[in-house]
Amino acid sequence: MNLSELQRDALGEMANIGASRAAKQLSLLLDDHIDINVPRVELITLPELGRRLAEQGVNSIACVYQDLEGALNGQVFLVFHDQDSRSLVHALIGDAEVSSQILLREYEHEAITEVGNIIISTFAAMMADLLVTDLRLGLPHYSEGEADILLAALPSDVHPETTVVIVVQTVLTAANRNVSGALMVVLKVHSAEALLERLDAMIRNLQGNA
Repeated sequence: MNLSELQRDALGEMANIGASRAAKQLSLLLDDHIDINVPRVELITLPELGRRLAEQGVNSIACVYQDLEGALNGQVFLVFHDQDSRSLVHALIGDAEVSSQILLREYEHEAITEVGNIIISTFAAMMADLLVTDLRLGLPHYSEGEADILLAALPSDVHPETTVVIVVQTVLTAANRNVSGALMVVLKVHSAEALLERLDAMIRNLQGNA
């Protein structure tokens, strides 16, 4: 399964709209200017995702993930290198005054989970609006550790040959720091096909109104 140039452009535009909305929400919440850019969107397979993580030497990651249900079924992950996630938390909300290292880590986890929830839910809501479809998200979960935790967090019925990943590269700027991450939408093939069909319908509608 491959993206056409028009589909890639449409997904990129959707991702940029979602990123802009999420940045505005974060800016209001934190009373600071937040900027989120989307330099690249692509569709890859689960095995390819595993190979990339290995090739990039990504040993430790932090991710927030939520189940996606409705017209599309899968999961949405917001992934950062573990060190980047801590840098992001401190850039956004400063250094917390806590009584122990354990409490500090809990504070960081809660903060990055809230940031992830805002970005993921904003992206999902925008996608539902533009595609004129129903999408629902489950509760946000946080996990960190070796890169394969992302794959381990997938439901047991997910199989590489029937699953694809839409990777939305993101660069979040806060307090003069750039933090690179990725929003990953993991879909069963039939859901990915439904998404592309809806994208094509949206593209045709836009071209018809041009």
